[in-house]
Amino acid sequence: NKRKETRSLLEDVDDEEEEEEGSDAEEEEDEEEEEEESESNSSVQSGRSSDDEYEMDYEKMSHVMTDALNKKIDYDSLEWKPLKLWIRFDEYHDLKGEYALAPQIKRIAGSCHELLVIYMRSKSFQHEKNIVYKRLLKLARDPEEDNKHHFETERKVSQYLYRMATMVNNNFMTRNDVCIWPVETVQFEYEGELKWATIQPPFLPDKATNNIFVKIEPNSGKPCVDDPIVGRYQHLFSAITRGLDLIRDWQGYGVSQATFMDVCNKFDVQKEAVSQIKVRKNKNLQKQTQVLVVIDPVLTTYNAHYETNNPTDFGVKAIDEWKFNHDCIRCRCKFFHLLSTNITESNPDGMQFGIADVDQYFFNKDTIKQNQYKEIQKCRYDLNIWFGDDFDQEIEKYHNDEKGVDDYKTNDDDNDNDNNNDINDSSK
Repeated sequence: NKRKETRSLLEDVDDEEEEEEGSDAEEEEDEEEEEEESESNSSVQSGRSSDDEYEMDYEKMSHVMTDALNKKIDYDSLEWKPLKLWIRFDEYHDLKGEYALAPQIKRIAGSCHELLVIYMRSKSFQHEKNIVYKRLLKLARDPEEDNKHHFETERKVSQYLYRMATMVNNNFMTRNDVCIWPVETVQFEYEGELKWATIQPPFLPDKATNNIFVKIEPNSGKPCVDDPIVGRYQHLFSAITRGLDLIRDWQGYGVSQATFMDVCNKFDVQKEAVSQIKVRKNKNLQKQTQVLVVIDPVLTTYNAHYETNNPTDFGVKAIDEWKFNHDCIRCRCKFFHLLSTNITESNPDGMQFGIADVDQYFFNKDTIKQNQYKEIQKCRYDLNIWFGDDFDQEIEKYHNDEKGVDDYKTNDDDNDNDNNNDINDSSK
């Protein structure tokens, strides 16, 4: 009997050890899966055979860029080469630009572009005589994107959104500002070939701030981070375009205005970036408020299915996805006087994309202020957004009229009973 009891006890111990080993193995597998998931979230592996040639992890890429940018360089010792063309932020076509490659410890790339740290200077202007700019240059990895159209589209999207961001920041007072990080275009000889590329200032906050690069959402699919502030800005920008465009692939930084100003001063982008935001009046307010820095967004358009050579624009599909995920109450879109994207009692049609009829509502006519709507209309005019065939004449009449906004009319004011527009009757 004693032998039987001893054998039974030993078997129980063996069973417990097997259970513990199985549990430990499961925990190890879970940890490995979490590590793999974490690595995949911070990496931009594209599936190309050339991925192994580059560092593609966000954090490690930042380290490579920071290392190259912080090195003390004797600019005269660099091998300077001419730029055939430098299309600058203000549309000036600079033919006297030069560039030099910075030494990098490793090649780095995003999913679509290789990134090079470069130095740039120009002999076109006396006030830039002794200035050397540090910039990131983006080369296409895909031969189909290695052309002028691809890179000029990026630059024009940046300029288009810059105009909206500037208007929004100066007319809607919130704790946040949004900055579309500037893009310029160059044509130059690289490895024996004439190449097109875009250049951008680096946005690398000091490590002590703990700010990191984040992809809020892809250009198709569900958000990576369901940020209500981002959702509200997406809704507002789309309403300004009258439902014709939508910002997707929102990625970049969310930093205090104080940190934003420090980065802009470090890389000489006051004119291109600081000009977009409402600069707070003292350091304390700059620490309290936030700037969302949007880097390389995709402008999703209503008619992408009719166009070619823009493979990142998924058009109506991506717009419908965003609308399905967006929540106006959670994002508090009413602060921007936006009507709900969903069908409600006050907005029976919801937000309809890609149509832009003159009687469509996008803003709440009972709450939006006269000066805010005036600036929205001016912005639409500047961006060439259709608002009826007579819109150009009405805007030009307003610009030429010294009496101001009280005499300004939208295109459908003469037929107000039939075609209600999204502007308060009292402000017409």
